[in-house]
Amino acid sequence: MSRFLAERIEREGETIVALRDSQTGAEALVWPALGNNCFVARLPHPSKPDRLVELLLAPPSLEDLRREPSHWGIPLLWPFPSHMPGGVYTFQGKEHRFQRQGHGFVLHKPWTAGAMQSGDDSALTTSVFDSADHSETHEEFPFPYRVEAEYALDGGGLRLTLRVVNTGDGQLPFGYGAHPYFQLPLGPAGDRSACRVRVPAARRWNGQALRAVSEGVVAPWEELCPRIVPELDLRAALPLREKLFDGVWTELTLLGGLVECVAEDPANGVAAVMRATPNHTNVTVYTPAWASSVCFEPWTCPPNAFNLAAHGVPGHGLTVLQAGEEWAGTMWLSLEPLGAQ
Repeated sequence: MSRFLAERIEREGETIVALRDSQTGAEALVWPALGNNCFVARLPHPSKPDRLVELLLAPPSLEDLRREPSHWGIPLLWPFPSHMPGGVYTFQGKEHRFQRQGHGFVLHKPWTAGAMQSGDDSALTTSVFDSADHSETHEEFPFPYRVEAEYALDGGGLRLTLRVVNTGDGQLPFGYGAHPYFQLPLGPAGDRSACRVRVPAARRWNGQALRAVSEGVVAPWEELCPRIVPELDLRAALPLREKLFDGVWTELTLLGGLVECVAEDPANGVAAVMRATPNHTNVTVYTPAWASSVCFEPWTCPPNAFNLAAHGVPGHGLTVLQAGEEWAGTMWLSLEPLGAQ
């Protein structure tokens, strides 16, 4: 039998894909029928391998995840992350309107479960969201597409690769973000306030100025995307204490060619690490008031990207694929010893 197993299981009357490591007990659970959300990830503590750590903030039940699909696990945000005022956007001189103003339309819809693979090195599962199967999205987003998400569990942790293919004859515009919720603390000791966060960013987008672009008001660059002020500078690890963060950091310094963000938990002697390919040029840092968690969200663009692009704003991040072209990005989540990053 392979060390890493991929299988379909039943949970609360729903079909779930389980990725498991038979050696360590590590596990990831994915629900293709609701946004293809990986809502559970348990990984071994790096210095205490007999102890599993709940890496992700898991919902109390699948019904809780259904009610609030953006509040648990790893919501997938496509074809745009964050907020778009009124859902209105312009592309190629034409105005369109999304039904949802926030986080796109794939995080709460059913994906088509695809191939699973077990092996000695990893277990993986792939699901697809194709415009050919979702005619309800055609009016708000009249651009043929195929989105494929692959989750893999291996000895290093959890990997998510998202691929987008333009299946039409014209251009395909989009933005993308993953929204992983790290549960804090990362063990039985301490609390979230004692944890420290680190994000290698020199600038932070001004949310109010980004929204104003939809009204045709384009602020100067230093107002749209100012340099980090000391209290928001996360380049050196900053204790969370009672702070609540909710913003988009950018101008990222790559480490080993990747985006790297770290949540350090001194009380439990471990760090949760998010790494992403450099085509994720923004990281949203979010500490929800309603849960003991922190999110490092790798995004390809800031909020309101479609309208930023329509107004020629630098750094808009809107990706545009020509007919037949493909885009791919990867995120890795892991548990590591403190100071190893």
